Amino acid sequence: MTTRIRAALAGLALLGSGLLAATPASGAPADAVTGAWNDGRSDHDTITDCITGTPGTGLDAQVGWLSPTGRVPVVGEVFWMRTYVGLVSLPCTQRGASFLPEVLLPEGVVFHEDAAHPVEWSLGYAGQPQEWRTDGLDYNYGANGGATVEHVGGEPWYIRQGQVLEIHLPVRATRELKGPASLQPECQNRREGYGPCPVAEAGDHVQVAYTIGGYGSNKRYVTPYVGLFATNGTQPPPAPPAPPTTGNNGNNNGGNNNGGNNNGGNNNGGNDNGGHGDNGTAGRAASRTKASATGRSLRVRVRSTAVPTGTVRVLKGDKTLVRAQLKRGRATVRLPRLPRGRHRLVVHYPGSATVAPSTSKPVVVVIR
Repeated sequence: MTTRIRAALAGLALLGSGLLAATPASGAPADAVTGAWNDGRSDHDTITDCITGTPGTGLDAQVGWLSPTGRVPVVGEVFWMRTYVGLVSLPCTQRGASFLPEVLLPEGVVFHEDAAHPVEWSLGYAGQPQEWRTDGLDYNYGANGGATVEHVGGEPWYIRQGQVLEIHLPVRATRELKGPASLQPECQNRREGYGPCPVAEAGDHVQVAYTIGGYGSNKRYVTPYVGLFATNGTQPPPAPPAPPTTGNNGNNNGGNNNGGNNNGGNNNGGNDNGGHGDNGTAGRAASRTKASATGRSLRVRVRSTAVPTGTVRVLKGDKTLVRAQLKRGRATVRLPRLPRGRHRLVVHYPGSATVAPSTSKPVVVVIR
């Protein structure tokens, strides 16, 4: 990520743009967010399918947030938001659908991109392993006062039927946020596809306004939104939203991508490689992450006196290759397509509300 891009993000954060949306309220306890994306209200447009000649869903978009600690974020603590969009029906265009996402943060939420929290994205076909990238992006001021996420050079995105684009953005709050308890962006413009709601009508919500066109859409914008939460640490945190049951194109492992299958490979042994972790912080139990390679997958186990929950990340250097959800402290992670040669990978567990983070020892995978 270049200095110019970081400066652009910082400048956009100072705008305090407040065009964000709310999720359904829920009485779930704060710990229910552990390791899970909290998605909001999705949005989609309608096109005429080029094969059937009947109306169908075109772009279907969603936005959500995740706390690496497994609890509602504290003011000043970095957490993640994501947006993803897929093309459902087949438009009568050669390149598929084109769009440009514009992220509109509420006042009191800023971007926090650094070496430890890079912006990540993946683009590919549904059902394939994810292949995450941190390069090839540019940021500019959007028409609605937010930040557009573009290809370098200001190019829009293009996806074909069955593909999904997902973008992860690190953010932090500078004040307490109350999510759906604040004003929700349900203005007529957003509902009818003319644009996102004004900041004064968005409350503590983030909107992602997808500017669309050129493939027969019935809208100018598709704008999903989600309510954000943050506690000042002195009061009980607000209840997080329950995940929606419809309108969701992705899954907890980040949607879909074009990673493809691994080319096949061997590893340097199937023994567990015990990693390192801290000794427990802020009342959290210490953890130890182990990983071993078996063919095209990694077997991961996180041990602790408490039950480890949430997700783990497979990294090659600073690049995240794939995420996976833990089940009873274990996960089997299918690797994305890798070039031939030796690949030194580690598995990082970011911790939860009750378990401290840890990182495995390196695992060397050989692709032939």
